[in-house]
Amino acid sequence: MKNFRFLTIMLFAGLMAVSFSSCEEEEPSPEPTVRFLVDENAADGYTVDITLESTDASSFAWDYGDGNTSTEAASHSYTYAASGDYTITVTANGDGGTATDTEDVTIVASIEEVIAGSDNSGKVWVLTQTEADFSGKMGGGPVQNDGYLVPDMSMVPSNMMGLFGLGDEYTDEFIFFQDGSFKVDVKNNQAIAGIMYGNMTQSILVPSSDPASLPLCAISYANVDDGTWALSYDDLTVTAFNEFTTGAIEDVVYTFGAESNVANLVLSSGAYVGLVDLAYPAIPDFGMSEPVDNSFYVIKEITPEAMHVIIGVNGVPFLDADGNPAYDVAPDVTPIFMYPTLTLHLTLVPKAN
Repeated sequence: MKNFRFLTIMLFAGLMAVSFSSCEEEEPSPEPTVRFLVDENAADGYTVDITLESTDASSFAWDYGDGNTSTEAASHSYTYAASGDYTITVTANGDGGTATDTEDVTIVASIEEVIAGSDNSGKVWVLTQTEADFSGKMGGGPVQNDGYLVPDMSMVPSNMMGLFGLGDEYTDEFIFFQDGSFKVDVKNNQAIAGIMYGNMTQSILVPSSDPASLPLCAISYANVDDGTWALSYDDLTVTAFNEFTTGAIEDVVYTFGAESNVANLVLSSGAYVGLVDLAYPAIPDFGMSEPVDNSFYVIKEITPEAMHVIIGVNGVPFLDADGNPAYDVAPDVTPIFMYPTLTLHLTLVPKAN
């Protein structure tokens, strides 16, 4: 009987031990969860702000879609080097497994990237030979701030430079670099210029020196290989003689906004886009002790396919005693060759590879 009781007690104890051991087994680890939201950074269009939400994860693996990765374990920001469409992927790792989430983002190119490209190899622009795709954006007009598109401007015909005997100048290259440097490669050692600038600075090359019949000419010009460029959104005040409107010397103010597609293109001395009409040298005979620089370039619209530029040009060198345009030096004339009298609206396009 005692042996039976002993066996019963031992069996009961064994069963209890097994039951107790089963209760001590660990519960399986929960699977991690992960989710993130992407918002454009208000201060930088190339930066995105990432808000991370996750549970039961011990580590994270990020892929930003541009070849870069990280192991950020919290909400953070990421900056892209260039515009484009990207897919961000995060993988959360935990004891219970992995979880993944993805979001698509689009980085819109800044005006600086559109001008100079996405790296520092330089983006090359040339004058376009046709107006077909740029109706209403090429031509001539007065110096005025009217939303940058002059509705009644005369159209620039196809091969305009060719009509003036300047067809070779379509090969001139204007090269913008991301670091702010700028180069002009005029190819044939000639540059397009306003005819007044050509007459006041040197002998023009082709094809006429009559300002009444030809607004443009070609002049000898060395390459600009050490220039600089920048954009400004500050108000630009230009002193002009508006030959076709008020017929008076007046200040014209161009206004810009950082959110807009227009900007003041600031070039270093000697640099130009499209055509040359730079500061005239001091001419003591007319009471000018210092050079006057009223040259300006306004980007009135830009896309990756085209850059539309307003360029101030002088077409009238003097005013007579009655305030009318005069082209010959006389005792009673007033020099105005330092003031733009009209604007040319030209279109440049990226050079085809």
